[in-house]
Amino acid sequence: RLAASVAASQTPQFTRNIALYTAELADDLARSGRPDEAADAGLRVLALLGEVQSSRIQAMLATTARLLLPHRSDAGVSEFLEGHAVLSRTA
Repeated sequence: RLAASVAASQTPQFTRNIALYTAELADDLARSGRPDEAADAGLRVLALLGEVQSSRIQAMLATTARLLLPHRSDAGVSEFLEGHAVLSRTA
């Protein structure tokens, strides 16, 4: 929950921090059995990665994607997994 509050409190000029804390949130949510919320957070991070280059954030998203694979039939999760796959191919 700390990651959620920190991510929400960041102003737009701190895009890297927003991406980092939101990636942590996605991981936390995936590990807590909340795949739809994790996928939503992951999609927000994917949207920021055009502005942020971070191997740490990309590694966190890869972990989240692995955790969400069993839920790939959920619409939000499949959208995140597809977006992450595109990122992985272009990285």
